[in-house]
Amino acid sequence: MQILVTKELDKELHIWVTSLTWSLSTEQAQKLLGSCSKLNDETDMKNADSVVNVASQANIELFKRMIQEGDQMCEELKELLAPEIVEFKIRLAEQNAQLADKDAKLADNAAKLADKDAKLANKEAEITKLKKRLKEVGIEV
Repeated sequence: MQILVTKELDKELHIWVTSLTWSLSTEQAQKLLGSCSKLNDETDMKNADSVVNVASQANIELFKRMIQEGDQMCEELKELLAPEIVEFKIRLAEQNAQLADKDAKLADNAAKLADKDAKLANKEAEITKLKKRLKEVGIEV
């Protein structure tokens, strides 16, 4: 077992390890993304992608802000997160389709209830009319 005290590590030399924190600064995030953009080896790029994914999930607000501000690292971040963005869009489309189905069912149920309410109101009006006729002929109900 090894224990790393990341606060004691050189942040430049160990950018990959020191970025795995809940309190990543904008400067550290930019350096991490800059380090990613310098990689050429496919395996290194996949490993870097994993580190960026973990760091971005742990610091979601920071990465959202970076994307919204559109700084130069934004494009690199979008490129690294592209597969996750596509997956998210697919899940979002599926959820939207499910919600549309539920909305259609709710609208159908609402129409059926309105129809039943109208029929009930007609029956109540008919009962009231019949009670009135019975009362007119001297029969109390």
